[in-house]
Amino acid sequence: MILEITQAIIGLALGLFIPGYILSLIILKKISKLERVAVSFGLSIAIDILIGLFLGLNETMRSLTGGITTLNVYLYLTVVSIVLGIIYFFTSTRKT
Repeated sequence: MILEITQAIIGLALGLFIPGYILSLIILKKISKLERVAVSFGLSIAIDILIGLFLGLNETMRSLTGGITTLNVYLYLTVVSIVLGIIYFFTSTRKT
């Protein structure tokens, strides 16, 4: 019961907010916090679609990636978020 609730909360945050928020920090420098939150939902959905296409585009990709499973989606969303976070870290520290 607790595990399913935790998994749902983490999945919603990872799937609908975190990657888009980090990407908005990288590409949209001067927008308000409310605009950033709104844009992050759209960007996260776009990232989710691209990951879904990558994981299950055709039979070759499905055999290479294992297809669209819960574990694969979490794994790829986490990797994308970490990579975007690293990019944001280096771009923000380089300017100061």
